[in-house]
Amino acid sequence: MDSSSHKISAQFMHQSAHGRESRVGSVSVCQHDLLVHSSPAFSNFVNRKGFLKDETIPEMDMALFDADAHTVKKNVEKMVGACEQWGYFYLINHGVELELMQKVEKQAYEFFSLSAAEEVKHPSQCSLLGKIKWWSGRVAVKPAETDLDEYNNQLSFSENNHEFSTAVKEYDVVMKKLAKRIVKLLVVGLGVKAWRFDDFLEGVEASLRWNYMPPCPRPENAMGLRPRTDPYLITLQHDSGVGNLQIYRNGKWLGVPFRADALIVNVGDVFEILTNGKIASPSHRIVVNEVEGRLSVAHCLAPSKLVTLIPPPEILRSGPNQYKARTYAEYLGARKRLGSSNSLEFMKLPTSV
Repeated sequence: MDSSSHKISAQFMHQSAHGRESRVGSVSVCQHDLLVHSSPAFSNFVNRKGFLKDETIPEMDMALFDADAHTVKKNVEKMVGACEQWGYFYLINHGVELELMQKVEKQAYEFFSLSAAEEVKHPSQCSLLGKIKWWSGRVAVKPAETDLDEYNNQLSFSENNHEFSTAVKEYDVVMKKLAKRIVKLLVVGLGVKAWRFDDFLEGVEASLRWNYMPPCPRPENAMGLRPRTDPYLITLQHDSGVGNLQIYRNGKWLGVPFRADALIVNVGDVFEILTNGKIASPSHRIVVNEVEGRLSVAHCLAPSKLVTLIPPPEILRSGPNQYKARTYAEYLGARKRLGSSNSLEFMKLPTSV
């Protein structure tokens, strides 16, 4: 019996937030049986979809950063405050064309609609994980700077699939420009000269990450993405309209409501280190449900692996450095060894008693 015949009929028609339907999602019989017949393993994951009424994620309007100097200054301060208090904010009027976002979503849906036999041909793919508690599919594409064919070599669904190449390339250019601008605005808002971050942004690397969580027959028994922080400078993402993203704030997990008009922006570990902890990298997770699958498209900006992560002088004037001076490659090595929950602890200097 071939691998595709081991799939249960978990495929479904998914309509994105922008009205497009795609057939995605399937799980193995083995995974399904284990999930359905095993007892709940993570009761604290249940019923965590509500967003507290007195908590509102900040909203930033990118158009206001092209206004007069007073308006720009006011909104830069607002953006810094949002990152200090939340680590997250909605970004509206961001300038990313809806058509481009749909193109990239289409490529992601097509990948996750492949048969199991086709999926395993792509080394970037991490299919539904063997441990039943994590219920997700993930793939990362690192856009090439010049040769479109390099995209096809990393991940393609058929020979000469230039639709994939051009969509990802165009998306990467637009999102990278936007992410760099946001970083520079935050840096200036923290009282740091913008050029101080040139080294961190000059050799910047970006990855496009697709995450897909199929409908789950026992959502109380599974998690789409475990609690973690991001190992980047900054992440910009949009999803298919299902939501299910949660952030940890003031001792509680809070759901992030989907907004079709906004990107979701969050800072990562690198930004926390470079601001000496002034802006903390927020912990987040993704829950699953039994009705709808969730696709998210995340553009992740990171420095060159050779760059040493150390806060600029303006930041250190307010207090001694709290983090070891390590390269980004050393940080990533620690994250791989220790896991996302402990890699920042590895970077922290011991406190004096």
